[in-house]
Amino acid sequence: MRQRLRSLPFFLPHVVAATVIAGLIQGRPGAFRIIFFAFFATPYLDWLFGVDQTGPTAKDRPGLDESLGWKLAIWSWVPIQTALVLGGLLSVKNLPLQGVVAVGIGVGMTCGIFGVTAAHELMHRSGSIYRASSVFVLSLFSYPHFAIEHVYGHHRNVGTRRDPATARIGESLYTFLPRSVIGSVRSAWRIETRRLRRVSGVSLINNQLFRQYVVLVLIYAAVGYMLGPNGVSMMAVQSFVAVFLLETLNYVGHYGLVRRQMVPGWYEPVQQRHSWNSSHRVSNWLLFNAGRHSDHHCEPRRGYLSLRHESRAPQLPGGYLAMFVLALFPPLWRRIMDPLVPAVSQEDTVEIAT
Repeated sequence: MRQRLRSLPFFLPHVVAATVIAGLIQGRPGAFRIIFFAFFATPYLDWLFGVDQTGPTAKDRPGLDESLGWKLAIWSWVPIQTALVLGGLLSVKNLPLQGVVAVGIGVGMTCGIFGVTAAHELMHRSGSIYRASSVFVLSLFSYPHFAIEHVYGHHRNVGTRRDPATARIGESLYTFLPRSVIGSVRSAWRIETRRLRRVSGVSLINNQLFRQYVVLVLIYAAVGYMLGPNGVSMMAVQSFVAVFLLETLNYVGHYGLVRRQMVPGWYEPVQQRHSWNSSHRVSNWLLFNAGRHSDHHCEPRRGYLSLRHESRAPQLPGGYLAMFVLALFPPLWRRIMDPLVPAVSQEDTVEIAT
């Protein structure tokens, strides 16, 4: 019973998504207001509900990672995200351009806030069905390579110059975004090329990243054929918004934090202090505990329900969604965040930037 109750708040994203889907079906664009409300009201709700520094016991953790609540909350996002994108596409066929953009922003925000973290949870589970489901969800906003780069690149290279998803101290979100997007594609391609050399030899036919992008091109072609420019534009806008939010999550999660280089090419092991932690309740309910990022990087296989608050990790002054808003304003972000970056990271940032 305790385990079932623990999973209930993590169904809040489903309420938001269901409202958006219902609005799309009924042709009520006002339904998108709920996603903006969720985004901008959460900082206040985080303040109201406070920080949760409790965590599951060692005895409870195995059961939580295999619980029905975990499975329902995560697996349901595969059909939910499909319905969001299809509903958005079907609703824009006869809309003017501004309407297409508005629908794309609303769908992209819903997918980018909730779908990204659900896909992230799936990609860290073992098993081909989990991985394929994660790639499918990511493909719906045109970012399938993330499943490769995040698991096999980011987790290995976080806090080093090799990781495009580690933001440097003093780097604005708008400088970070293109560097991270381009760098993550290159990193995923290198990772897949190395895998092929080990198992079968380099071949485009066997390259799963190449196949994923062929499928993505076919999706856009099918959308263009059936729904014309409006459909392609909606797909592009919602993908842009979702990727923007995904990379903002990366920016917030590791801003200015670096690992010491022990000898050339070799870095200290990943520790709690290499990720920003936030245990603000409401943000974590909406983001499947993404704020407990420090524990996730130390134990990547641990499910979101069993992640712990890490008091030894650097603590964000607000929940992740509040920090998303703050990151949009670089001078204000730097004024608040730069003094919080641990001194050891500031000393090593010169090295990581070279």
